[in-house]
Amino acid sequence: MTGAKLSLHLAGPPYVTNENGESAMSSTEDKIKGNTNEAVGKIKQGVGEATDNQRLKGEGQRQEVKGEAQQVKGDVKDTLKKGIDKA
Repeated sequence: MTGAKLSLHLAGPPYVTNENGESAMSSTEDKIKGNTNEAVGKIKQGVGEATDNQRLKGEGQRQEVKGEAQQVKGDVKDTLKKGIDKA
């Protein structure tokens, strides 16, 4: 996570921001978004298959792959956090 910084806000817990000042997602958020993208992608593929809509089917395949990648990202964050917590 290049350019990441820890921000402390008195109104809530600390969170990590990226170089643009945007809040970085937690591993759980990555996994939830990944599961959602996978599910929606599978639905789109099914509808595309049922309606013979290749564009929708392809869009669903891409969205499913995006979801799988988001879940892997969440797993990597978990692994890194566990390693840092042990140190």
